[in-house]
Amino acid sequence: LDGEYTYTNSQNELVRQKFDADNFTWFTRLSGKFILPGKIDFQTNAFYRGRSINPQGINKGNISMNLAMSKEVIKDKATLSFNVSDLFNSRKRISETRTERVFSESEFQWRQRQFTLNFLYRFNDPQNQRNRRGRNNYEMDEGEFEFQQ
Repeated sequence: LDGEYTYTNSQNELVRQKFDADNFTWFTRLSGKFILPGKIDFQTNAFYRGRSINPQGINKGNISMNLAMSKEVIKDKATLSFNVSDLFNSRKRISETRTERVFSESEFQWRQRQFTLNFLYRFNDPQNQRNRRGRNNYEMDEGEFEFQQ
């Protein structure tokens, strides 16, 4: 990326700033789902974003991971689930900004590590009947309503 910005400051000085940057970065996402002994569903998601360079500084790389487990209980009428978002509490954007006159470091974290324990009991709707519903039924999936056909 190449560029230049020129302006006159309040002391009537001509200021010219270059915005050149040479960058190579990458990211990857890994997901896995397993059934553990005792019929416990286990799921993990990992994300890595590499360091990136911009015209005025760098964004440091980071890695984050989520874990979740669930188990059907009470004769498949209930589900007990536990999950951890951002297991290592590392989902942060850490940046350095460098210009001729300024150096700053910043750190931003949208949400800290979070633990969630859920218990879902299905009245008159055991696990094995949910998959046999007829047409025109609504179900919730990942926080959204979906129309099943």
